[in-house]
Amino acid sequence: MLTTAMLRKIGAMDLHEIAHRGRSSVRVQLDYVRTVLRRGRPNRPLIDARHLTREYLAFNAAHRFFISDSGNEICALVRANFPDWVSAAVAQANRICHRRLPLMGHGEVRLSPIIDWAADPVSGKVWPSRHWASYDLVGGNGTGEPKLVHEINRHQHLITLGRAFLYTGNERYAAEAVSEMSGWIDQNPIGIGINWNSSLEIAIRAQSWMWTIFLILRSKHLDERAPSESCFRSSPTLNTSIAIPPCTAARTRT
Repeated sequence: MLTTAMLRKIGAMDLHEIAHRGRSSVRVQLDYVRTVLRRGRPNRPLIDARHLTREYLAFNAAHRFFISDSGNEICALVRANFPDWVSAAVAQANRICHRRLPLMGHGEVRLSPIIDWAADPVSGKVWPSRHWASYDLVGGNGTGEPKLVHEINRHQHLITLGRAFLYTGNERYAAEAVSEMSGWIDQNPIGIGINWNSSLEIAIRAQSWMWTIFLILRSKHLDERAPSESCFRSSPTLNTSIAIPPCTAARTRT
């Protein structure tokens, strides 16, 4: 039953906004049905397998990243002229390998040996696993601070691991990056969990993964399928049902 406050809110909208929000709501419900129907089933590949091989990424996609053709020259230039960049990247990467990450306003936090990507890294509270649209991130439910969960799940620290691998060739950094991406994939099936709630967060994470994948493309630890497939699999969600999640739509009108 519509409350007076909800009716006033709807009355303040023009027809275009009402139609837009209505379409978004329908897409959310359709995505929920799809999620329920595919539960327990393997994900249907959206990208042809040949486009996810190391060879394809190296010769057909890597030219979009400045490290593709001049990676060795860049490393030589940095080591010769900016050695402090190398030492800083290595020092940061070593701390990341020990699961110590800087977190806005909280200094450095220590993550568990097996990272729970749904956990608030400060309080330790874990967000329940359910359909992405069922969370109330604005009102809160005592589970933890969603911003902190999102911040860790942006995976921007993986780029530091990639840089350290590029500068040094130390497989330890590539192995840690692959381990974190693979662990994230295992814990976050498509459309399930807080980490699928925001299209902005999905896009930032996808960008982090793409840079990381190409920084460690030469590593023996890079699985030719899992991280890159999940990264590309995230792309369609940006333009479909997760395009305007509830937490975003709630703030589009002030």
